[in-house]
Amino acid sequence: MHEAAQPTVLRVGAKRELRRPSAAAQIARDGDVIEIDAGVYDGDAAVWRQHRLTIRGLGGRAHLRATAPTRKARRSGRQGKRHHDRER
Repeated sequence: MHEAAQPTVLRVGAKRELRRPSAAAQIARDGDVIEIDAGVYDGDAAVWRQHRLTIRGLGGRAHLRATAPTRKARRSGRQGKRHHDRER
């Protein structure tokens, strides 16, 4: 019989190895547990592509607040080029 792997607990916070939720999103695997210290994570956005994750805040709520493009970037049309749009 095949044993299921134990989930990894990834901890996110200002004083932890993973400082931003997006860093955890990049390395998490299906079934992992993500614990995020309460606070505001400015300039961060995370995309979770894994399945069966448990994501919980520790000590309160964690707020991811993505930064809006600056006025200068909007005028120049450089609103966050995507990776595949970059010149090679």
